[in-house]
Amino acid sequence: MISRPDGTLANGRVFFDMTGAPGEDAIDGIKVDQRGNLYVSGPGGLWVLSAAGNHLGTLRGPEHPHNMAWGDDDGRTLYLAAGRATLHHENSRR
Repeated sequence: MISRPDGTLANGRVFFDMTGAPGEDAIDGIKVDQRGNLYVSGPGGLWVLSAAGNHLGTLRGPEHPHNMAWGDDDGRTLYLAAGRATLHHENSRR
């Protein structure tokens, strides 16, 4: 995608399409790790996508996550805000 002089964008493309995934959960928060992988709250849980747009897996928890943030001293723990809980996942590959 490029930015035009007038501030509009051109040559966009779909990075990853999860509209056909089962479930009614909203596509909401997104974070990127140090390797460029994306963590996206989407249908059924937390989707992990490569920098190339490949689905690497889905982390499922007791509640659907809405937003997230990297934390702890080493920055490897992903904290997830869900409806009634705060969840966390340690990422050894971050």
